[in-house]
Amino acid sequence: MAKYRVTLSTHASTTVDIETDVTDPHQIAALAAEQADAVPCHHCETDFTVGDDWKPVLVDGIPAITSLDQKEDQS
Repeated sequence: MAKYRVTLSTHASTTVDIETDVTDPHQIAALAAEQADAVPCHHCETDFTVGDDWKPVLVDGIPAITSLDQKEDQS
């Protein structure tokens, strides 16, 4: 199974590490959005609410995804 890091955004941004056999960037981004777990920083943790859906950051219409397997192979 391949590993990916997906950048998601709403009013803030986050990255989600995903391990999947899926290779389509749009499907990988959808999996990341489903698994996104917002963790507030210490400044706003008492007033933190996420009401909007996470959306993938797009570059030329393609979700911003980094293959973590390639990084591991280069080390």
